[in-house]
Amino acid sequence: MTLKELIINKESLLLPEEEFARQTGIPLQTILDIFSGIQKTPDPKTLQKLEAVLDNAAAKCSLCGSDLQHTFPLPAAVREGIPAYGGPARGPYTTEDYYALPDDRRAELIDGYIFDMSAPQPIHQMILVQLGLQLASCVEKHPACELFIAPCDVRLDMDQWTILQPDLFIVCDSRQITKKRIEGAPGFVVEVLSPSGRVHDLIRKLNKYRLAGVREYWVVDPHNLEILVYHFEAGTYPVKYTFSDTIPVRISEGACRVDYHRIRQKIQPYI
Repeated sequence: MTLKELIINKESLLLPEEEFARQTGIPLQTILDIFSGIQKTPDPKTLQKLEAVLDNAAAKCSLCGSDLQHTFPLPAAVREGIPAYGGPARGPYTTEDYYALPDDRRAELIDGYIFDMSAPQPIHQMILVQLGLQLASCVEKHPACELFIAPCDVRLDMDQWTILQPDLFIVCDSRQITKKRIEGAPGFVVEVLSPSGRVHDLIRKLNKYRLAGVREYWVVDPHNLEILVYHFEAGTYPVKYTFSDTIPVRISEGACRVDYHRIRQKIQPYI
């Protein structure tokens, strides 16, 4: 298996770097360097050990073989619920470990596993800023609500095993807002997909948001110029939009709308 295949299969199986380190004994930093592309020519024996972890996870995962990393959307997988990882149901790390990470390490904690986050690309940030500008004017009309843009910690399940950093979200209960973080599920969440984070946002985080009580979840795909809108509260299938559409924020009963054509005009020179 080539290094590129190894990285793709790792994403499709939803395995965190810590699980590779735990099973192989290879230092975590080495694992991070390999999967981030810093170490471009790993030792063949190291690759064999990593491949063995993938094979073991594939044997346990009923969804393996599905082309998860390239599918957009994945409503069937979401409806059935996907095992968080090919390994144990809950990892060994807690919020205490998360807050002990170096300040320059961008990561999220999900069900006891730490997932490193790559720096967002410029187009990702441009979309996020434009979304924020349009939603901010709407949120101003709803004094009970506040708009947040990453990085901002959300203790989604109110437990010690999960801390997320959604790209953009709205909270309409001031009791959730503390000095350190947001406690509990936001009402509205947006994630802008990155090349390395498609599975993370489309499956892993989607299921976490749905189960935690997020009312509405938007997945923005800059590569395909598409937006998936999940209205969990209504229990409906996701609705697909394009960057030519104006999309209503359903939890606002249509009072708030985002004009994606305006956003496309801003990012067009960089597509």
